[in-house]
Amino acid sequence: MATDEERARLQQQENLEQLINKKLSTTDMLTVYYSSEEESNHNRGIYCALIPNSKVETIISNSSWDFLPGSGHPYYDNDKDTPKYYHYGNDNGIEPFIIDRNFNEIHPSHKEINEEFRLFHNLYHDTKTNKYLKINDSDDTEVVAIIEENKISIRLQEIREFLTAKKMHLSIQFDYKEFSLLSLEELNLSSKQDSKQKSNELHCWSLCIVSGENAPQTNYKSFSTLRGKKLIKPFDKMPEKTKKYADFIIGVDDNGNKIEASCNYNLLGKPADYLTPVCFKKTVLEKYYNQSSKFTVEDRSLRGPSWGLIIDNLHKDKVCVWLGDLGRDLPCYEEQLHWRSHNIAPNGNMSETFLASQLGCKFNESEQPDHLFIKNYNLLMQACNDCLDFQLLLQLKEKDSHCLTIIRIPATEEQLDFDEIILALTKILIDSINEKQLKKIITSDAQPNINGSINLLEQAFIVLKVKDYKRYVTFLRNLQELRSSGTAHRKGKKYNKIIKELGSEDSSLIDRTKNIIEQANAYLIFLKNIVENVLSATEPA
Repeated sequence: MATDEERARLQQQENLEQLINKKLSTTDMLTVYYSSEEESNHNRGIYCALIPNSKVETIISNSSWDFLPGSGHPYYDNDKDTPKYYHYGNDNGIEPFIIDRNFNEIHPSHKEINEEFRLFHNLYHDTKTNKYLKINDSDDTEVVAIIEENKISIRLQEIREFLTAKKMHLSIQFDYKEFSLLSLEELNLSSKQDSKQKSNELHCWSLCIVSGENAPQTNYKSFSTLRGKKLIKPFDKMPEKTKKYADFIIGVDDNGNKIEASCNYNLLGKPADYLTPVCFKKTVLEKYYNQSSKFTVEDRSLRGPSWGLIIDNLHKDKVCVWLGDLGRDLPCYEEQLHWRSHNIAPNGNMSETFLASQLGCKFNESEQPDHLFIKNYNLLMQACNDCLDFQLLLQLKEKDSHCLTIIRIPATEEQLDFDEIILALTKILIDSINEKQLKKIITSDAQPNINGSINLLEQAFIVLKVKDYKRYVTFLRNLQELRSSGTAHRKGKKYNKIIKELGSEDSSLIDRTKNIIEQANAYLIFLKNIVENVLSATEPA
């Protein structure tokens, strides 16, 4: 055992550095509770309390703890003369930041973060990870607190904001004990009790090094106790949350230089007014498509959990937005920067359909195949509700509902996007075929041994004497084969053959996707007509 290292450990210089002198950033996670596991040579604890600003000078005058674990519970003193209710068990103004919950071992004990703090920041408790989350202006989650078995950490930014509102300081109380198998003589330390105390306006601590005969644990010849507290002060004033505004490209001058304007809708006038078109690459929407549980991209609209933006997404190669809407409706500067990163110089005008709905108060249907797909799918569902007691295509389960958002004209020539769209189309149009109901139709015609959803559908068309169904059955078989040969397995000659049969062999992936979605639209319209004009007539009155 290195004597020098053991002496330094007993003098607790490293612990002091971490507890007192370590500089903290507002983004750091601060330990507000800690209890060391059973270790052979040390015992460490941290516990916090909220201190009124008016009591800071008194609190910092000595190293003793002002608030003990287990304190801070509501208490009612039923005194006959002056009964009184104590919110935190006392009337000295000191409040708990971490609350001990104990149930006499009938239920597991645990620690809770101050309820007022959790409500002040509207924190969500993720019970799976035991973390507290905050929803920021971009509707993203940020980890504010982490609960572990022997440790609780909370981000300093939120702590100081809370302290500012409460007009309080946070007292980080610590008690660190280090035990040694070497005597004070062997460590070249004084054989007498060696005690030090130091304080300033934000911390106070004492270090006591004594011989092992006074140790709370046996077999040790010496030990030291570092006890004290460090205060975390509030901000001078609550941080201001002023909205910033990004500049966007709105044109190009005669010298080829880009003209930019702020999207601050309160200041618009010259060189740009509120209704100045701003253009973006279609890839600007990929972020939202890829988070379909949070965002919804529809015909002329983008919606998040707490905000929405009107968009002109009716173009083949771009997305357009009014300059004023970017500043008014995007929730924060960071979201504006996302759009700015996809900003391009103006290329043509807003679409006529968009302008008619925005300025002419005339809502025309989108002609984009992906927008029509959602419309036709919903119309088929509605027709089944109106005419039948079952759905021809089973509704997607919650974990598959994102498939509808995948059906879109891709923004790039990425094979991955094409493959995902094919998988989604197959799940919606083929895997969701209601085989149980089709078998009921087929059984009536003594055809019980047919297997496979497409085969069942084809036989049902035959039984129902449906005309012109073959091209739709062929489309479904090609789509299923494309999924099998192109996404589930390595691509080869069979894949190329199916692409050719779908009529898009020589086209780009974007045009190929458009062609397939157009065929899917025709199929959905065909099914709707079957439901309204054929199946409805066979339903019992």
